[in-house]
Amino acid sequence: MSRLPDVVYVPVQAVSAVDGKQVCYLANGRKPEQRAVEVGEFNDEFIEIKNGLKEGDKVLLRAAETSAPEKTDDKKQEPEKEKGAPQPAAPTPGGAPVKQA
Repeated sequence: MSRLPDVVYVPVQAVSAVDGKQVCYLANGRKPEQRAVEVGEFNDEFIEIKNGLKEGDKVLLRAAETSAPEKTDDKKQEPEKEKGAPQPAAPTPGGAPVKQA
């Protein structure tokens, strides 16, 4: 296991591939900001950010949704969820902080 002193890092879920580039989405009010990043070493949990973010930036843990799906009058809609079935928790607002080791 290698140690990387004095690096900026984020959770691996915060980095996405878009048009052949690595990007992060920053929490920026109601409209997330997409920012290109240069990545380095990584493990199962974290990835080094060599360029594009600074310590204290708040990144989203998944890509921002660009548009909501349009509703149709088609009968092929999602089935209703069973009452009492567990529902997934909503993501917490605000994003994850960028950290420096």
